[in-house]
Amino acid sequence: MKTFRIIDNGQISIELYNPDTDLEGSMKALREGFIPSESISIAVGLSNPEAVQGHRDLEKLAQANLSDGISIVARHLPSDQIVGFAFNKIHSRPNPETPSFLKEFRNKHCHVQESRDIISFIEFADGKINLFDKYNTECFLECVLLATLPEFRGRKIAHCLVECTVELAREIAAGKYPETIDKGLIGKIPKVVFAIWTSKYSARIGANLGFVPLDRFPVADLKKVGVPYPERIPPEHTEIVLAAVQI
Repeated sequence: MKTFRIIDNGQISIELYNPDTDLEGSMKALREGFIPSESISIAVGLSNPEAVQGHRDLEKLAQANLSDGISIVARHLPSDQIVGFAFNKIHSRPNPETPSFLKEFRNKHCHVQESRDIISFIEFADGKINLFDKYNTECFLECVLLATLPEFRGRKIAHCLVECTVELAREIAAGKYPETIDKGLIGKIPKVVFAIWTSKYSARIGANLGFVPLDRFPVADLKKVGVPYPERIPPEHTEIVLAAVQI
């Protein structure tokens, strides 16, 4: 399986997600690194340990993204533990007659309000910009979920995960597809990598890697789009930034 780079004095490997071995470790990292501390997860109540069904729904969303075969993980080599991830997905120009991926996901897999609120937020953010028209492209790659375990933060792991996501997107755009990619995506040529940055830290990573802000709105405005508890988000995270980098 492809290794992008080794960082942190040989302790951390940034690798292509391996569907044969990495699912359990990735879901553990989602539960411990994303759900308790990501801004929208907090704002919809998913960070509550008792929101068990919501956690299961989010795991289903993560796995739907993983099925594209273009996600990247950070592995702590001494323990063989997955300590961070960038779950990535390729979006194709929608067919108006076909339900969107998010609408289908909500109908099939969202069993509680918390997970429905997450999907509503993503739909709202995605709907603010038509990336297909803006960049004259039939598809783009999105870094959908990004996180690092709390005890491994501050080591530039998330930075490297995003950096390697852009690197992988450039390879795909050049027709060099990873061995894990969904065969239905072969032939897709993304022109842009998109992300919704929900913390000041992820927004800073994006800025350092050349992501251009396309839109931004205050955390307080989340209430207007049905996110119930934006006041619970830590105060250092003041805005949501939608950003993209051309490849």
